[in-house]
Amino acid sequence: MLSLGATFQMGYKGFFGVADFNGSVSDVQRLADTVGANMLSFRLGYNHKLNEEGRSVAVWAGTAGQVIDVATDGSVRLAEVLPPPTSNTCSNLPPGKQSFCNALVAAISDPNATVSYSLDKKPLHVWNMILGAQFALDRLWHFRVETTFLGGRTSFLAGTEYRFDIL
Repeated sequence: MLSLGATFQMGYKGFFGVADFNGSVSDVQRLADTVGANMLSFRLGYNHKLNEEGRSVAVWAGTAGQVIDVATDGSVRLAEVLPPPTSNTCSNLPPGKQSFCNALVAAISDPNATVSYSLDKKPLHVWNMILGAQFALDRLWHFRVETTFLGGRTSFLAGTEYRFDIL
């Protein structure tokens, strides 16, 4: 897997903007082609200082886009993905379905049997919305929540951050 990302941030008098890009390419063994994905997100927000000790509350809203559009064609040997059938696999079925089951078991039992496939991998909707907030207890401790919704993707992130005061 190969990944690359970049983040651009800027702020002025408590207002801030963030643009983030992440791209990756994965080589999955069972797929004939590599799979690429790109994520792009934008956030606009405001950080309100509560006191001089570094306590603040920040809120933001934004959008994120996920681009995955890869077509994959190939075949897989059934012996690699299915367990070998047992001799009584079809015996519990009604008599009308046993002949079809026996033919299927015979096909699966062939060590050279393959299934061809074709996949078009892409999300149902490219863009979704982001809402988030962060509470800074002081310069060192921050608590963050963020959620994404709409466009078929929903996620929730909660985190605690501690900044080491080295310098």
